[in-house]
Amino acid sequence: MARTGGRGWYDLAGALLGIAGLFHGFAGLTGILKPEYTTAAPAFGELSQWAWGWLVLGALQLIAAGMLFGGGGRVFGIVVTALSAVIVFSSHRIFPHDGTLVILLDVLIIYGLTAHRPTGDAQAFPPPTHEIDRPTPPPIH
Repeated sequence: MARTGGRGWYDLAGALLGIAGLFHGFAGLTGILKPEYTTAAPAFGELSQWAWGWLVLGALQLIAAGMLFGGGGRVFGIVVTALSAVIVFSSHRIFPHDGTLVILLDVLIIYGLTAHRPTGDAQAFPPPTHEIDRPTPPPIH
């Protein structure tokens, strides 16, 4: 039987958070080590400031992904992902297409962490706990 109870969405959110963290980490390292690879100038601030911000955000996202796979860190993951969406939107001029992809990943991550909280029992229909909820057995002839 397939796993149910929201754990699949929770695992997907953790995986996407790790992928987004890698995106931000690589963008940060590129901005720090090879700034000539970035063709567009930021709307405000300097590229090196944005690069350090992306690198720190990527590290926070990778930590949050590890916490999610460890069974906790749901609220931390939501906060870091919301911060990611704001930072990516603010630096959208530098990476317009990549930024759109990361914002879409952020929306999926927040959805997976808020709408599908894992129950831990992995049962689609838990056994009834009250006598009224129990089905009546068919009559014996």
